[in-house]
Amino acid sequence: MAVVDRIVFTEPMMTAFAAASHDVNPLHTDPNYAARTPFGYPVVYGVLGLLAALRNVLRTMPICITHLQADFVRPLHLGELDVMAPPVQKKVPPSNGTEALIAELWRMQVGEVDIGREDSFFDVGGHSLMTVEFLNRLKERTGVRLRVRDIVFEDLQGIAALVERAASSGEKKGLLSRLFG
Repeated sequence: MAVVDRIVFTEPMMTAFAAASHDVNPLHTDPNYAARTPFGYPVVYGVLGLLAALRNVLRTMPICITHLQADFVRPLHLGELDVMAPPVQKKVPPSNGTEALIAELWRMQVGEVDIGREDSFFDVGGHSLMTVEFLNRLKERTGVRLRVRDIVFEDLQGIAALVERAASSGEKKGLLSRLFG
């Protein structure tokens, strides 16, 4: 699973959301008013919590949403972490030459980012238009031709395994010497 930022909902976030949405309900924006409600504190906009959760889901798995149903189970309050964000995990760096090469090729496209073995191309900022360019660069450097679906459904270590499997199966002779020598 990829590292996803956790969100602490703050008063400035609430103020900005109120201004953008034109929703100035005092339950969300006025601490004195909110203190007199059954909640006892300002409540985070449900839509703001939903947007934060969606952002985290879409950063961890590139999917197309065609239908969405949200159940608001309980209110979130200021200072509370986004409960939908998975715990932050330390990234495990690439562990071999093939993984390091793939990470290098990804950085050529997305810039200097921290890349772990369990990251997908999309986790680190890649998108569908960059996928073909990555595949071409990978073929130039290794002689291995992968499919777009390999990039979509595999993380860095999975893509490296596909490249190594192609090399060991004889699909491309001399691959390892081109990679590492």
